[in-house]
Amino acid sequence: QNIGNTKTSGVEVTLSYNEKIGKSFAISNKFNFSAAKNQVISTDGTGPTAAFFSGGGFFNGQPQTVTRFQSGFTPGYFYGYKTNGLFQSAAEIAAAPTQAGAQPGDIRFVDTNGDGKIDANDQVQIGDPFPSFTLGWNLNLNFKGIEFSAFTYASVGNNIYRAYERNGNFTNKFRGVLARWTGPGTTNDARDPRYSFNDPNSNIRVSDRYIEDGSFVKIKNIQLGYTIPASLTKNIFKSIRIYGEVRNAYTFTKYSGYDPEISGGVFDSGIDRGAYPQARVYAFGLDFRL
Repeated sequence: QNIGNTKTSGVEVTLSYNEKIGKSFAISNKFNFSAAKNQVISTDGTGPTAAFFSGGGFFNGQPQTVTRFQSGFTPGYFYGYKTNGLFQSAAEIAAAPTQAGAQPGDIRFVDTNGDGKIDANDQVQIGDPFPSFTLGWNLNLNFKGIEFSAFTYASVGNNIYRAYERNGNFTNKFRGVLARWTGPGTTNDARDPRYSFNDPNSNIRVSDRYIEDGSFVKIKNIQLGYTIPASLTKNIFKSIRIYGEVRNAYTFTKYSGYDPEISGGVFDSGIDRGAYPQARVYAFGLDFRL
């Protein structure tokens, strides 16, 4: 989108290692490391919001936006409120910065600008959809016509905004709602406030309550194949190869959603609206060469 200028700087390193052991065994490795910093250096806006653009819209009980394109920041960074646990009593609410509608069991939001009240001016950067670095590894092994290959890659340090959670009064809830605040001392986790039908504290507002570490390691593809010796097939085919593979074999992650690999444009990177995860696919085949 023509909304400004960005700059990306970083480093990318690729290392390869190939070795043949004896007459029958060969190994090939290729490693890739990439670390980059993405930053907005100017915006092309006009009017009162010329300094930034907001986006990443979704509906969670009310229309909301979660990302910003702003000079000096990562493009499409997550913007909202910081949290500091839950109010356990009326006394804690009275002693805290003014927070309209707050009751015991509600989320305690952070007064980031120190003006003694919680309002829109307290919103700050709460996450970054871009990883600190990425890794890739291609492995190939060959032994007497038996071939094994695997591709693994990783993303480390990226955040995900869990936008698929619905907090409407008559929507299904996650099992985690069973761990919600039910009285003083039951929990102080901002992800599990008391349940409220009218939510006067607006616990569902955009905040780091919905931010999770989206780091992952994916075994993207595994393939095992065997090429029948040419001496057995030369009268009919040049070669016959049998193979089996698994795509999207396995994902190692602590992310609670379906899939931590979230794609999207500048305003949508890292926003998980509940997209269907990448399917694991098993495939078997025969290659004939005439």
